[in-house]
Amino acid sequence: MIVDDWENLSVETLQDAVDEGYPEGKELEFKRELKPENSGHKAKILAEVTSFANSGGGDLVIGIVDEEGSATGLWPVQYDDVDTARDRWVNIIKRNTDPEIPQHLIEIQPIYVGGELSEYIDENCPVSTGHILVIRVRRSWRAPHRETVNNRFYERSASGNSELDTGSIRRAMLQGEVFAERAKEFRDNRISAIAADELPFPLRELPKVVVHLMPSNNFGVEPLIDPQNANPWNTAEDEIAPQLLSPNQSKGNWERFTEEGYLAAARQSQYENRISKYTLTFRSGTIEAMTTSPAVLHSDPNYISSPNLRNCLEQVFEDYWRFIEDAGGAYPFYFFVSIVGAKGLPVCTEDQVRWPDELEMIDREIVRIPALIINSPAEEVEEHINQILDRVANASGFAEDHS
Repeated sequence: MIVDDWENLSVETLQDAVDEGYPEGKELEFKRELKPENSGHKAKILAEVTSFANSGGGDLVIGIVDEEGSATGLWPVQYDDVDTARDRWVNIIKRNTDPEIPQHLIEIQPIYVGGELSEYIDENCPVSTGHILVIRVRRSWRAPHRETVNNRFYERSASGNSELDTGSIRRAMLQGEVFAERAKEFRDNRISAIAADELPFPLRELPKVVVHLMPSNNFGVEPLIDPQNANPWNTAEDEIAPQLLSPNQSKGNWERFTEEGYLAAARQSQYENRISKYTLTFRSGTIEAMTTSPAVLHSDPNYISSPNLRNCLEQVFEDYWRFIEDAGGAYPFYFFVSIVGAKGLPVCTEDQVRWPDELEMIDREIVRIPALIINSPAEEVEEHINQILDRVANASGFAEDHS
């Protein structure tokens, strides 16, 4: 990439590229000039952008001249309106990739080159001032993406982009399916351990609501999260640490580092120090949260309070989401809700529980709500919570949530 930290991108970055003769490579490509109104240029930018998205990501710089793959000069362009040009490229990428590359994975930054940089301007450039566009493309976990102008798939290597062959396309497509299966298997294994009380710490013997939030790079080789950052007692005021799954935000009364990552929990001495709720932040990137809160799981009569479950999710879901995102979690995220010890319980409101003859009961011991997929940071938290609660209501015989 032309610069490691996107926030540090500046005209000095371009000067450094020319002074040091930055080489093109797997994560960096130079183009002298590409215009959105030119159909040939459109095909070129789509090839570069999809190759980065299908590989490890990278930067495309429009406005640098290279010789034998190394930067030698600047080629600024005098756009009528640089913001309009940027928006046109965004729309071209959006309309001509399949599946569409999520917009949060692409950033386009215009950099103004003034007359004071005349010594850096290529001698054949017709203008001495103008803009250079730097396009950063992050790796997409929805790959492979096809550019639909020439109907081709591309990948990236040190020598530039190359077209994917049929076998590579099949393997890339299978990766997404494999992750979905691994995510489901991970959730199922954890729920089985919770149901059998086989965790390293004892849980209260009550019905349990369990939440999992998992990024697409959860199964990477390198850890995604430093457990120190999940310690709520070790974070600054403006930092987020995963809280307990509770109607009222709580830090718990027992914390410790674990083999998996960091555990924050509430354990109760009157119940042999069994845990009533916990949040376990995995180094791999997943957050697992469990509660037996009586505010959610009522007794006398026994029922699951959908308004209080909504309140729990509203208290913590966005913080979990942003915490994983800030740590480098890749979209899409997978969001699971499960209920352990659910058989015979209705999911309803306080008003509905007064009419037991009209209630349907959950018909199985463990409810595993199918994954809800979060594709980008622009999506609404409330919308996802509504979808999850509708699915929980389905498990209790209702068409939709009434909280």
